[in-house]
Amino acid sequence: MKQAIFFLQDFKLDHYMKIPPRAMFVAQVLGTIIAALVQLGTAWWLINTIPKICDRELLPESCPWTCPGDHVFYDASVIWGHIGPRRVFGVLGYYSAINRFFLAGAIGPLSFSCT
Repeated sequence: MKQAIFFLQDFKLDHYMKIPPRAMFVAQVLGTIIAALVQLGTAWWLINTIPKICDRELLPESCPWTCPGDHVFYDASVIWGHIGPRRVFGVLGYYSAINRFFLAGAIGPLSFSCT
């Protein structure tokens, strides 16, 4: 979400500077792709060049290269992808009534059509 807000701030700045939105979008997409490839390449290089990088028991004591957060993304995806929405928007959640407004939001624009 934070990155998306930064992208939108860039679009606002580009609007003031009279930079075409399509050019800015292409620059943002290319920059994101290049950054992702550099990060992936660096991670892949480290994993292939440092033996036993993710096995804490086999690494030397002074080695700073470990994989301490290898379960973080899995745990977060389970918590926020499965448990979180049910506890917030489900039958027992505080915001369960908001689900009715999704249907109203889908039907609402149809009632104002110009046909």
